[in-house]
Amino acid sequence: MKKNMIHIISATALALSVSSVAHAQSVADSAGRTSDLYRNSLQTQMDREVDLRDSNAGVGTYLDQNMISGGGNTISLGVEGAYKLLDQVTIGGSIQAPLNTNLPGEYSAKGSQGPSIGAYSKYQENQDGTGFGAKLSGAYGQQKLGVKAYDQTGQTRLYGYGVQAQTGYGFEQYGVLVTPYVGVSYTNMKQNSFSSQDVSVGKFSEERTSMQFGVKADYRIDPIFKVDADAGLHANLSTHRHGFNATYASDRYSYGVGDDKAQPYINVGVTADFDKQSSVRLSGGAAQQSYDNTAGVVDLSYQYRF
Repeated sequence: MKKNMIHIISATALALSVSSVAHAQSVADSAGRTSDLYRNSLQTQMDREVDLRDSNAGVGTYLDQNMISGGGNTISLGVEGAYKLLDQVTIGGSIQAPLNTNLPGEYSAKGSQGPSIGAYSKYQENQDGTGFGAKLSGAYGQQKLGVKAYDQTGQTRLYGYGVQAQTGYGFEQYGVLVTPYVGVSYTNMKQNSFSSQDVSVGKFSEERTSMQFGVKADYRIDPIFKVDADAGLHANLSTHRHGFNATYASDRYSYGVGDDKAQPYINVGVTADFDKQSSVRLSGGAAQQSYDNTAGVVDLSYQYRF
C-alpha cells in the first residue's frame, strides 16, 4: 500500500511538472505573439502617409485591423494629416486609438489603451513620384496587459516605439511608377516584469535594428482607379533580447525565443478617386515577425486634399 502511494505521489509530481513546463511555454509563446502584433501595428503606422499629390495639405481618417498568426488582433480608428512645407518637403503624422483588442492565449488588454502616434517628414524630387525621395518616420504606443499564469492573473505594460529612414529613386516604365528603396529601421518592444502571489514573470523585450530593401510599384488603371504594391524584407543587423523567464512555486522556467532571420513583407492596395480632392483606399499586407509569427493588416482609409 505504501509503495503504491509513493508511485501515485511520484506520478502526480511528474504530471504537475510536465503541466507547469507546458503552461510556461504557452505563456512564453503568447508573450512573443503579443509583441509581434504590436510591433506590426507600429510598423504600419510608420509607413502611413497622406497622398498630397499637387495639393498643399491633406487630412484623412482610417480603420485598420492588425492580426497575428495563432490568434490575436487589434482594430483601430485613426486620423492623419500632412502639410507641404516646400514644393519638395512634406511633414505629417497620425494618431490612432483601439476600438477592439483580442490578445493571444493568456494575454488580455486591461483598461483603456493610450493612443499610438506616428510622425514623418518626406522629401520628393518631383510631385509625380519620379526622381530621388527620402523619408524619416517614427511611431510610439503602449498598452496595459493582463497575463494569466498558473490560475493567477498579473498585470504589466507593453511599450513600443520605432524609427526608420528610407531613400529611393522613382522612375516610370510602361506606365508603371517603380521605386526601388533601401532603409534602416529600429524597433524596441518591452513588456515590464510583474508578480502575483507565488508567480513572477521577468521583463520580456526585443531591440532590433535592420536594413530594409524593397520596391514599390504604382499603376493607374483609369482616371478613377489606381493599384499599388510594395514588397521587400528586413535584414537583421543587430538584436538584443530579454527572453521569457518565469518563477512558479520556486521552479524557474526560461525560454530564449526569437530568431534573427530576414523578415519578408508584402502590401497591396487599390485607390478610388472621387475627384481631385478626395479618395478612398483599401489595402492589405503580411509580414514575417521576430517570434516566428506572421502578421497581417487590412486598412480602409479616406483622404481629402486642399
